[in-house]
Amino acid sequence: MGDWGTLLRRCSRKANERLVTEHVLGTFYPPFPEPVLIDYSVGVGGHVVGGGYGYSSHTKGLAMDNLVEATVVLANSTVVTASTTQNPDLFWAIRGAGGGGFGIITQYKFQTFAAPSSNTVFSYTISGWNAAKGSQVHKALQDYASSTSMPAEMNLRLFITSASLQLEGLYYGSPSQFNAAIAPFSSAIGGASWSTQTMGWLASLSNYAYMSLQQSATNYDIVSFYIPASAIYSAL
Repeated sequence: MGDWGTLLRRCSRKANERLVTEHVLGTFYPPFPEPVLIDYSVGVGGHVVGGGYGYSSHTKGLAMDNLVEATVVLANSTVVTASTTQNPDLFWAIRGAGGGGFGIITQYKFQTFAAPSSNTVFSYTISGWNAAKGSQVHKALQDYASSTSMPAEMNLRLFITSASLQLEGLYYGSPSQFNAAIAPFSSAIGGASWSTQTMGWLASLSNYAYMSLQQSATNYDIVSFYIPASAIYSAL
């Protein structure tokens, strides 16, 4: 049992290298209909096997959609490859429900896409909102996300606090293209003055990472914020 616990710790360290993506608490991400509650700090392992939503997902798909292969340690200690051609049932299962229930994932292989030369980072804040305004914005956003008016290049979130409603995100295109694309939603909420800024790919990642993109491996020697590591290892 001690050896299995050691393996779990080593695999956790290996898998949870920093993946720079934006995670928030209690946020509405169109086109998904319900707010999501997610941990503010997850590595690549927790991000991908839980789905993996970020500011490229509406354009390029979830992180799990871009996973093409994984190396998995099963409960009987065998090591297998999971992909569309090898153990496809396991590959299907770990993409969205792979949080340790089917094995320990020690290696991920992704398809990538070419980084755009520039993006439009945008935001709009409604201060002092009330229930009526919140309902109006939420319904307008749902209608916009479920219509053909919201282009694939549009990636945004609605961040809700007691003091304000904040809409922000990333548009894969120019500010003028963004303004034209967001116009139906802006009109539905009674007009909006959007703050926009053109950024390169890495700058846009840094803008929403809220931390340095350079992270040492020791920063992610964490198994869980919710279950003490001692409890996991003593159980094993």
